[in-house]
Amino acid sequence: MRYWGWFGLVAVLLCAGCATHSEGVTSTALTPPPEDSGAKAVQQALAEPVPAAQHVTKYVLPHATGATGSSAGKSASAPPQGRAVQPAPRTSKSTTEQGAYKNALGAYESHRAVEAEKQFDAFMAAYPTSKLAPNALYWKAECLYLRGKYADALFVFKDVTARYPKHPKAADALLKAGMSYARLGDADSAKLHYRVLYEDYPTSQAAKTGKKLGLNP
Repeated sequence: MRYWGWFGLVAVLLCAGCATHSEGVTSTALTPPPEDSGAKAVQQALAEPVPAAQHVTKYVLPHATGATGSSAGKSASAPPQGRAVQPAPRTSKSTTEQGAYKNALGAYESHRAVEAEKQFDAFMAAYPTSKLAPNALYWKAECLYLRGKYADALFVFKDVTARYPKHPKAADALLKAGMSYARLGDADSAKLHYRVLYEDYPTSQAAKTGKKLGLNP
């Protein structure tokens, strides 16, 4: 009887301890862990929406060298849209001939005989079939005459009359050929050319000029 009393007391004590231990485990398992402020801040940051990326305008140096394919380079060289590039006007052949001839004649009239002679030679080489070729040949002879090269001038003047006998400059060439002979001291040859001038081109300005100067055959 005493044995069962002690045994019962021990059993009661063990049951109480188990209950206490069970209650402590239950309360420990149900109690939430202390709140971490750092983790909470990270979670809040992750939960917030990401702001949209702002558009950044790239700055292009206006005078950057070595850059290829940039929009700035293309816009600088490309023509405006909607406008066709106009080609450079072409110079016609006649305008080029007229310009070259006038430049050479202008040099002669400015007493730049050497320069004018070279320009007339260049003109005849470039435009041998031009209508102005007889004039250019005649004025080349005048350049030589102006420089006192009467023998050379005589040769070119006679070339004018031989190559272009029906051209108006043929009469002028006859007159100046006679004057070149006179400068060289050959009076007979000079008179012969005056006679041909008056007979073949009686109404020409050169014939009128020769008579006015008293150049008799």
